[in-house]
Amino acid sequence: MRNNGVDPKELEYLLRTKELERREESLLEGSKVKLDLKNIQDHPDYPRLIPEYREWVEGHSENIFTVEYDPKYPINPKLVCLAEDTTPAKWLFWIGDLIRIKE
Repeated sequence: MRNNGVDPKELEYLLRTKELERREESLLEGSKVKLDLKNIQDHPDYPRLIPEYREWVEGHSENIFTVEYDPKYPINPKLVCLAEDTTPAKWLFWIGDLIRIKE
């Protein structure tokens, strides 16, 4: 296969993201989730993200969280907050970077 300048890791990430978009559903407020650490870290921009975010994600990879809607994205949001996140920034997460926990 000829490489047209596309990094194979970036291509794999984009294809996986497209697959997640096809099957993604909105998470209802109150849903229990975990961070999909592999998917988050595989994003091509992850190394360039601010250290505080990376530290928070890596330090909370095993925690179970409750989905909370941000008032800016109230109806079927693709970006959500986590109720247990007490940082001043209150990080936003794309729902494809979260793993729904069966209750």
